[in-house]
Amino acid sequence: MINLNTNGFSNPEIALMECSCYIYNCFPEKDRQAIKSDWENAGGINNMPWWKWVMEHCHVAYDELV
Repeated sequence: MINLNTNGFSNPEIALMECSCYIYNCFPEKDRQAIKSDWENAGGINNMPWWKWVMEHCHVAYDELV
């Protein structure tokens, strides 16, 4: 799950929608196809909005230097 800090945004939900689209498009084509297929197989829009699916099923991490 991607948990973004939306403090300071005038419309936090719009910020989450825009960020999820940006994050999705950073994945390679093969991964984007898998993400979309998984969303559709899980019920698509009848189950969950696209942007929310991306936020709840993708991960972004930082590898901290030790």
